[in-house]
Amino acid sequence: MRLSRSICAFCLVAVLLSSCASGENDEKILEDIRANFGPDSHVSFAAGIDADYGDRVCSYGVSYDGGVSGGTLTITKPEVISGTTLMIADGSVALRYGEREIYTGEILPGGLSPVDAVPVILRAIAGGLVTGTVRERYEGAQCLATVFRIDDRVDARVLFEEETLLPQRAEMYLDGTRVLSLDFYDMKAE
Repeated sequence: MRLSRSICAFCLVAVLLSSCASGENDEKILEDIRANFGPDSHVSFAAGIDADYGDRVCSYGVSYDGGVSGGTLTITKPEVISGTTLMIADGSVALRYGEREIYTGEILPGGLSPVDAVPVILRAIAGGLVTGTVRERYEGAQCLATVFRIDDRVDARVLFEEETLLPQRAEMYLDGTRVLSLDFYDMKAE
């Protein structure tokens, strides 16, 4: 009986110690990720965006070139607005096509549209409040899934590939319901 208690106690201590080591390792990985997304970093990527409006889901394709605080977002899908560029600067997004401004609709309260989500997620990666991390596999790669608090009702969950430290997928949740997902392709952060 005494031997089984000793074994149980040893197993409990081993689990607790491995949890602490994993937490410290997660913090180090996040520091390295944030170094890639600093104020002077250059970021480029392509992404597929799915926005769930409740009664319908709309899909967009985009490419981005710039930094965390601003850059150029180009629509690649749907074809009818392909080539439209958005200028992102200091957290605001202006979507213009020729002389016209295009409204994509709010996906979250307060005016956040699907294209607005790109700079919000970049800012969260660069310095947002982390509320949790967990390891999981995504498309065959080991990832660190990190939850960022955007505001009292909105969270962003970003999966970073552990080998490259680059985001592979991001999701935004309103009151626990996923309203937006982004799949990143050809991500570069320097």
